[in-house]
Amino acid sequence: MFDLGSYARDLYAANNVNDDFEVIITERTLGNNQDYEEMAREKFHWTTATPSDYTYPADEKEYVIAL
Repeated sequence: MFDLGSYARDLYAANNVNDDFEVIITERTLGNNQDYEEMAREKFHWTTATPSDYTYPADEKEYVIAL
């Protein structure tokens, strides 16, 4: 597991003297042309006979990802 939030804060703090900052992490598409949430909202939604009811498990900590 990799804590992306802590890494981004530490990286910024190590290279900047400003102590008052906020790190905002936004998931992007693979082509990096739009936010992932916007892509998911705008993409074509196929209709099927049996819709999937699978839900992804929620992470315990925000911005902790499995690599």
